[in-house]
Amino acid sequence: MASYQPVSTTAPPAYDPTKTTNTAGTPGYGSTSLDESRPVNAVDPDDDFKFGTTVDSCDLIIRMGFIRKVYTILLTQIISTTIIGAFMMSNESVKTWVQANHWMMLTAVIGSFASLLALFWKRQSYPTNFYLLALFTTVEAYTVGTVTSYYDSKIVLEALVLTTGVFLALTLFTFQTKYDFVSWGSFLYMALWGMVMVGFVGMFFPHNSGFELAYSGFGCLVFSGYILYDTQMIIKHHSVDEYIMASVSLYLDLINLFLNILRILNQMNNNNN
Repeated sequence: MASYQPVSTTAPPAYDPTKTTNTAGTPGYGSTSLDESRPVNAVDPDDDFKFGTTVDSCDLIIRMGFIRKVYTILLTQIISTTIIGAFMMSNESVKTWVQANHWMMLTAVIGSFASLLALFWKRQSYPTNFYLLALFTTVEAYTVGTVTSYYDSKIVLEALVLTTGVFLALTLFTFQTKYDFVSWGSFLYMALWGMVMVGFVGMFFPHNSGFELAYSGFGCLVFSGYILYDTQMIIKHHSVDEYIMASVSLYLDLINLFLNILRILNQMNNNNN
């Protein structure tokens, strides 16, 4: 039996203020005077945090610490989103309530935008940045949970497994390749806004399964490209104090990739029934 799906399945991707054509930080410069208390070539890890230097110009210990922070935050976001989404799908009373109260979905979308913008503004203000990160993740998890509540649990699980596999493969490839994915920034930025405009217009017009598959397939390509792009930004180009926004960028890439894969699987399932 085909599962029920929302009225609009081509909603625009989530907005991410970190998606700009030039996100690489500019290396800072320290004093030209020498510190005679240590060798000329000695590395002081604390210097990497003083001037907002990029990751690839830092000592190995600092680079690994930055990457560890990013993926720890990302893992926490993914686990939280999965738990909230699974609860909303498995609890029939909760599922019925969220599907009957559409205003909560609109509130969650607005809250997601607002908390993301606030997080971007306060991204370096501890501990406010972590409070806003928790708020954004919770609201985004509610949004994802509401969307997945309209789909069959088997299809959701398949989409989750596929998304995880694609993400791990792309991440491992980016860590070992020398190819410059940062040069894709302008193309990905234009493609993302093209999806936003097409998705917005599509909300007001009927469309067939062919359009749905084409739109979602293109979305998978765009957000797979963004995973490559953002991962390389994390490895080389982000400032070492931008670990929160780096993790949020990957989190949004994952969420949007998951939703596009979910729509493809659901549409294929409907076509076969």
